[in-house]
Amino acid sequence: MNLFIGRMFHASSELGAEDLDIGIGITAILLAMPGLFISLLLFEKYGSLIRFLRGDGTFDPFEATMPDEYFFIVLSMAVTGIATLWKWSAIFPDRRDFTNIVHLPISLLSIFVANFAAIATLASLYTIVVNAASIILFPVVVFGSQGNLATFMRFFFGHAATVIAAGIFAFCLVFALTGILLALFPYGISRRMSTVVRFFVVVFLLALVATSLSVPDLLSAGAAKAHRYLGILPPVWFLGLSERLWGRATDPFFEEMARRSAAALMATPLVALLAYLTGFRRWFQKIPESADLPLFPRLGNLRLEFPGKIFYSVVFATRTQQAFGRFIMQTLWRSEVHQQVFLFSLAIGLVACARMLAGMSFDFAGVGNSPLSADVLSVPLILAFCVIVGIRFCFEIPLNLQANWIFRFYIDPRSAETRSTVRRLLLALSLSWIAPLTLLCSFYLWGLFIALVHTLVVVSSSVLVTEISMLHFRKIPFTCSYPPFQSHSPLIVVAYLFGAIILSSYVPEYEMQIVDVRWATPVLFLPAVLILVGLYYYRKNMLLIDKELIFEERL
Repeated sequence: MNLFIGRMFHASSELGAEDLDIGIGITAILLAMPGLFISLLLFEKYGSLIRFLRGDGTFDPFEATMPDEYFFIVLSMAVTGIATLWKWSAIFPDRRDFTNIVHLPISLLSIFVANFAAIATLASLYTIVVNAASIILFPVVVFGSQGNLATFMRFFFGHAATVIAAGIFAFCLVFALTGILLALFPYGISRRMSTVVRFFVVVFLLALVATSLSVPDLLSAGAAKAHRYLGILPPVWFLGLSERLWGRATDPFFEEMARRSAAALMATPLVALLAYLTGFRRWFQKIPESADLPLFPRLGNLRLEFPGKIFYSVVFATRTQQAFGRFIMQTLWRSEVHQQVFLFSLAIGLVACARMLAGMSFDFAGVGNSPLSADVLSVPLILAFCVIVGIRFCFEIPLNLQANWIFRFYIDPRSAETRSTVRRLLLALSLSWIAPLTLLCSFYLWGLFIALVHTLVVVSSSVLVTEISMLHFRKIPFTCSYPPFQSHSPLIVVAYLFGAIILSSYVPEYEMQIVDVRWATPVLFLPAVLILVGLYYYRKNMLLIDKELIFEERL
């Protein structure tokens, strides 16, 4: 069992790949941070002094905390589910385990029991760690100014049982999907389908997080029609469970939701166990062939060599750039780790765009009839930002450092065209489909003038994000060690978040104000031009040693 627990936290899912291996301590801290921060932020909302200043009268903690309880349920499901998805490939033994175990006098049943016990331990750890901060702090925040110990304990145990049950449900749901794929499909097909399945599961989990902004209000409205649709959402089931544990589920709707949550908690682990039991033997027998199966079918089988040559010839100007570009594209195509990172970033963008478009009404009677909306204008900006930042982060994840000797031997560090290659590739992978879609959709909604202006805004913003993200870039993607944690690392994360807020909020509002006066349209691009000029001179004045190609990150 210790072997399987260790590989779930440290082993790579791909032979020869440098996975994003994070120790148990750091993993626990990262999983606990969302609940900790949200709980601390709620001190202002539930403090007695703040409620007095707001003029709140009678305070019913069970009713007032319903929106936050729903959010903690969704947070437990999303974080636990996404963390489990990251360890998707570690749920079953890999080729290294087969090599080390198969010759030992250990039965297949013992291997199955040990691996299943390791999975149960992982599920328990994820569920407890994700919710540890909110289980302790959230009741303290709500009842800090209340003196009723019995009410506090009822709230505490109801909240703890609900969020832990939601986390177990999310883990078992992902686990069941893994086993079902292996039980229903051959190994090669299930492995190739897993990437698509994981992407849609992440989109689903992030969409649940987005519902925390509107679902509690719809539930409070008490509309029967809204309840009929909201009853489909799993977090609403567990919200009914919390109401039942708090002794407040007098509403028939919440009584029904509590029963659904109980049924889901019984059915999901059972389905997961049966699917795992069915697919385990097949997986174990196919382990020796696992390293020889590509994640996706070979491009040659699809007759795409000629379009690929056209793509590399059009996007890249020199032979060196084409070689680097082909290496980067093949890595993104074949590496499961890098695909997970990119698809997660794309899923965030899609969910954010769906949230922006929620509740919008469009007039499809004819070209240019829809009113201009900042939320709609922000959609391509958000997508471009997530695609560029996601791929840029992938470049920092090494593939196999033992194989980078060929680049060290052949590439001149002073003349490598890595920045130009990465710049062209980032813009090609983002703007090649976002810009045409933006032009067509904007033309249909608002007419030709706004379509051209908005497409140019998307292009200029993408170029600006690309240049900022590559400001200190001086490596061949996937061939350098991980960047060390430095004191300014949190500031970089905050800067990216701030950039996302600017693109999604301020840039569309600024664009709407400018397009009303057509002669002032060039002013719209002035800030981007000034920033790009500043970045150019900043790079120009950098020391040569800070521009040379590196293969090892230094402190």
